[in-house]
Amino acid sequence: MAPDEEKGQIPAVSRPDIAHVGSARGPGDWTVKIGLRSASTLASVASIAYFYHRAVSIYGAPDFNWVYVVVFLIELDFSVTRILNYVLVHWIARNYSSRRQQKLLIGMDVPTIDISITCCGEPLDVALDTIQAVCNLEYPTDRYRVYILDDGNNSQLKARVTDLGLVYPYLHYAARGKEVKTHSKAANLNFGMTLTGKDKPSEYMAVLDVDMIPEPKWLRKLLPHILEDPQTVMANPPQHFYNVPRNDHLGSALEWRYVADVIMPLQDAIGAAWCTGSGFVVKRSAIVEIGGYPEECLQEDNLTSNLLAARGMKVAFVNEQVQWGLAPESLAVMVKQRCRLAVGNISMITFHLFEKIEGLTLHSRFHGIMASMIYVWSMFGNTISMILLLGLLFAGVPLMPFSRTLLALSILDFCAQVCFGLFETHLTARRTHVLSHFQLIWMDPYRFGTALGLLSARCPSFSPTGTKKSGSFLSKPFMGHEIRSIFHIAGLLLLIAAGMSSVISVPQKTIPELLTRIGSPAIFILWAALVANSMVPVYFTYGKSQLVPRESLLETHTATGVRYPSKQAKENDKAPVKEHHLLVCMAWCAIVAAFLFLTA
Repeated sequence: MAPDEEKGQIPAVSRPDIAHVGSARGPGDWTVKIGLRSASTLASVASIAYFYHRAVSIYGAPDFNWVYVVVFLIELDFSVTRILNYVLVHWIARNYSSRRQQKLLIGMDVPTIDISITCCGEPLDVALDTIQAVCNLEYPTDRYRVYILDDGNNSQLKARVTDLGLVYPYLHYAARGKEVKTHSKAANLNFGMTLTGKDKPSEYMAVLDVDMIPEPKWLRKLLPHILEDPQTVMANPPQHFYNVPRNDHLGSALEWRYVADVIMPLQDAIGAAWCTGSGFVVKRSAIVEIGGYPEECLQEDNLTSNLLAARGMKVAFVNEQVQWGLAPESLAVMVKQRCRLAVGNISMITFHLFEKIEGLTLHSRFHGIMASMIYVWSMFGNTISMILLLGLLFAGVPLMPFSRTLLALSILDFCAQVCFGLFETHLTARRTHVLSHFQLIWMDPYRFGTALGLLSARCPSFSPTGTKKSGSFLSKPFMGHEIRSIFHIAGLLLLIAAGMSSVISVPQKTIPELLTRIGSPAIFILWAALVANSMVPVYFTYGKSQLVPRESLLETHTATGVRYPSKQAKENDKAPVKEHHLLVCMAWCAIVAAFLFLTA
């Protein structure tokens, strides 16, 4: 128990009145227990069978050469993340119970909450929309306080919050000042926790990123999940985005969609959910017990969850749409955010491997390492493998021995991948790709560069969405184009040329010879994925992608004057992705399968 509770200074709700209103969004029980478990098993077996025969075919090849070994390792590298994902999903599905129910806290006898909104240089209008929404929650105004924690020391924001404080007495502004030693969200939150703890500290705390506009019932939908379970100390929702265009060519919301609709509901069902960073509600005593929000890691949300778990406390993931924020709208911002996430995942691996935290079980460490390794592996291996594959395709040499069995197994492996992916996309309402392990691999070279930067202590700093900072070298113009865009165009052209070179290099122009080069289903699928990924930043920059003004995505509530995301803006976030790459790969595998059947 926290010291403040012992003194009786924290008012607590006596008899919470909670309505159970149905099942939260998430995977159905049959989808997980039967579908995902069976599909992950099938995909794992198919991949193991393929790579086993792949290795055997190399060892027994009459024309053995080391190119075969290198290509085998390239294929294996691009498959590691999906195989790890199969293992993780299968393990979770085995322990899956049921999805979380929707709940609603009703009445006026509710807990007290201090809400912290963290700011660091975001546009004033973005901050004010969030502040107005928080000040008009469907929650008794004498039971919550709002603190604007401004690390940007924005004088205009301070003035506007001061003025709004005359209308909303529970709204306050605070800043650590210009002499700040630790520039991180966690340090800012610890500052806010200390500040709110001085005068009648609340029983609960809530955190919002400044660009996240909460729904009026935000707190009432999260709190019941803590109030009904003594072990649960934190409830957090997914992050949704209202500025994502219907045709999200950049894929700015892909990772969040996958996490929110696939990973987190499964994690939550086995009691292993983690903090999503914004919109969460947590017991003050729990954060006090772990010594505050951890400042030693850029991924403070994930680390907070681990520290809570080490003390036997639970984190609940409530899959409801209760907050709407801004996704990256430019390549530069998206790259910087993903690179920061890469650094955070690296630090999480080292934490689980080497930190001695009392209460952190081997099960928790293994799960934490696996979850981060899936993310980290790709940025190292994929970048190197891309370069090697590009060179080998240009060389025009055979990449593997011809084997009908191997070709058949590669097609079966692909079919198993598609089967697993279909179950995953069923969970996301087709808002993620069937071959999800190929999503956003165009980002891997950036993340690889960030990892190298760790060696020289050049880690990316915290960069909230909407913050305007000076551009990097890649953002500088050259002949009317950003250097970054020129690199992407060059990469796309090189990949296309490499594929053509591999086709042209076939000596006798026969199908069996083509199938030892780029015509092999495994190599073709990989090459097509790289081409499709290379087209993403190019199409975003030079295609039909148009940014919609933020103002047009909001509508004003007549009673309160608060601006919320419009219904149309929310619907855009639900738009299914396009699967052109998948269709091309399926067509080629069908052609190869027909060849094997007709020549049997």
